[in-house]
Amino acid sequence: MVSIFFVFLFVMGIVGKFRAYSQEQHDFFKESMIEVVIKGLHEGIMPWDEPKKEEEETSIAVAKPEVEMEEDSYISSEEEAKDKRVSIKNIVDQRKLQSNNTYVYADSMPEGVCSSVLDAVDYGICNSMYLTPEGVTYEKQTSPIFAENMDYYLQTASENDSYFDNALFIGDSRTVGLIDYGDLDDHASFFAKESLSIYDLGTMAVEAKSPSENFGELTIEELLKKKEFKKVYICLGVNELGTGNTLRFYNAYVNLIELIRQYQPKSIIYIQGMMHVTKAYSSTDEIYNNKSIVDKNKAIATLANGHDIFYLDMNETVCDENGDLIEELSTDGVHLLGKNYKIWEDYIKTHVIIRSEADK
Repeated sequence: MVSIFFVFLFVMGIVGKFRAYSQEQHDFFKESMIEVVIKGLHEGIMPWDEPKKEEEETSIAVAKPEVEMEEDSYISSEEEAKDKRVSIKNIVDQRKLQSNNTYVYADSMPEGVCSSVLDAVDYGICNSMYLTPEGVTYEKQTSPIFAENMDYYLQTASENDSYFDNALFIGDSRTVGLIDYGDLDDHASFFAKESLSIYDLGTMAVEAKSPSENFGELTIEELLKKKEFKKVYICLGVNELGTGNTLRFYNAYVNLIELIRQYQPKSIIYIQGMMHVTKAYSSTDEIYNNKSIVDKNKAIATLANGHDIFYLDMNETVCDENGDLIEELSTDGVHLLGKNYKIWEDYIKTHVIIRSEADK
């Protein structure tokens, strides 16, 4: 009877070798079939169970695009020179002329293409759960949307406000301030609402404003389908500070840019760094503080590629030497006083990209 039992265990061991125990760390040359079965039964694994599937490794530093992309219509200097069978210098000279000498051909992104991310003093109050997870770095993605290609354009001042006639501003209550206290809304369209979050953009309907059209309430995707915009400005993040960490925010930003690119393949995208808060906020609030803001600004700044996506950081114009929003410029530590939105507006107007006559 005992021998029949051991034969049974041996047979079950053979079954388990190709089923439940096939992914387990067993050495079938050193361990007997009976030992393998007994260990499996002790762990609650039956020999005939389905084998465990190996967990797939996932990258947490790079988001996967969630939309289908149109074929990139941009032709790099190298490609154009090859197609026309002329020297790259010939194309570079031509593009410099077209862009009023703002075009730069370089191996890596030169200074003056994107603003630098302004740092800030860490008061030690920030909750680390809202920051970048340990071990995560933000690098250029393989998507052609974010890839550098040696074609760069320097930021310059707009010739006049008509530059914004075909621009769209996406933002929260801070961007609403640009509508209420600035004059960009005489030219540009706005998709802005108090408490708007990048996580709401997929479903939230907003009454988009335009000096020439009545859009009514619609989602950002519906708006992007409805009209062609040559420039798209994004300024989001303050309402997201207490919702998830920097990686989640970064991934949501990637998806938003992918969405814009799907419907506006030729637009210039401006990523606007989040404005800092005052010292009173930053030194006492574990959520709304400049360490978290800077962490997120540094993450999204890596998405700029220098030829159709650019990073703007207006903080240098409104912050003190510690990187804190100057108290006298703010109403509540988070928003600017009405009259001080002129500072932000002037920064936008003096940091535009002109790649050719078509962008003016």
